[in-house]
Amino acid sequence: MTEPGTCPRMDGLSAYVDDALAPTERTALDAHLATCPVCGAALAELARLRQTFRDLPDEKLAFDLGAVVLGRLPAALRPVAPRPRRRLWQLAPVSLGAAAALATGLYLGALLSGAAGVVQPPRLAAMAVFDAVPPGAVCLGQPSCYGGAK
Repeated sequence: MTEPGTCPRMDGLSAYVDDALAPTERTALDAHLATCPVCGAALAELARLRQTFRDLPDEKLAFDLGAVVLGRLPAALRPVAPRPRRRLWQLAPVSLGAAAALATGLYLGALLSGAAGVVQPPRLAAMAVFDAVPPGAVCLGQPSCYGGAK
């Protein structure tokens, strides 16, 4: 038996079945097949598959398919008319929309950060949502959960 990883690829075995190997490659593959039962079984399966394809009936079409395809090619290869180039004035609606979106974003950003562009410190009322015990945490008792005795 051969070592794993030294077996030829399946396309090499297929070329062997099709008699498409060079004489030196065929000799090397013959030597490998004599010692490797896995490759021998794969080669036998490929040979059966090739014989099965040979046993298929030879179908004849009632018409020449090549002539049909060649007749359709000129219509398929017709040159496509180039798209007309856009003029500068045609881009005006898109440009105006982008400018309006940018201006709105800058305005809203200025409102959030303050008129001077400096971030305002958070107000104490906004900080009231942060509690000593986060939501879903286990409380040790009434005072620790609700910030004092009630």
